[in-house]
Amino acid sequence: MTPFRWTVARPPERDLLLDAPPPDWLSPAEAAALSRLRFPERRTKWLAGRWAAKSLLAVELGPLPLPEIVILNEESGAPYAEVRGRRFDRFSISHRGNFGFCAVTGEEAVSLGADLELIEPRDRALVRQFFTEDEQRAVAASPSPILAINRIWSVKEAAMKALRTGLRIDTRDVLAGDDLPPAPDTPQGWTPLRISFAGEGAKLAAGHSGGAAALWRDEGRYLLSIVVLGS
Repeated sequence: MTPFRWTVARPPERDLLLDAPPPDWLSPAEAAALSRLRFPERRTKWLAGRWAAKSLLAVELGPLPLPEIVILNEESGAPYAEVRGRRFDRFSISHRGNFGFCAVTGEEAVSLGADLELIEPRDRALVRQFFTEDEQRAVAASPSPILAINRIWSVKEAAMKALRTGLRIDTRDVLAGDDLPPAPDTPQGWTPLRISFAGEGAKLAAGHSGGAAALWRDEGRYLLSIVVLGS
């Protein structure tokens, strides 16, 4: 398994207030981007993701002051960081409410996706429309269907981030399978999960000769997923 580091973090409460000035840990470009966010919920999520990513990257690439890390987005939505004229994109961001989740790897030729979900009931239309038939059967057979739905959905989200497509491909082209026994190199607290690809997902994943690995983690009310391509 490709080594990675991760964090779940929440920005200081003062920075989440609607009338608060731009936080001093943002770069000027990021402060300008924040000012264009009209809706409070979007602002909170954006700040949570930036805070988690900067906190982790400041250690991974530094030590660095947070304002020197500028996090931008490609046209696809995938994040990348500019640090002292250097580009770094081997990380992934997710957010839920006022919590941000970031995972990062220092390995070359690796693509990583991370997702954070609140474990909550989901409309069964999500399962019918976005899950494969095998995944739908797995949910129906699960003793904890709410957890099963969120686990499958979260792994799909993380995988599509690793493919750097987001929801622009069919979610059924990412196939989330059963849990696997932990391997010797499985990080503590994480559960490996079988993952494969079909259709457009298979075409995109074929560019990563090292294959794919998926992990998920139960954090109480939250569920974390990480997918690594090229591991």
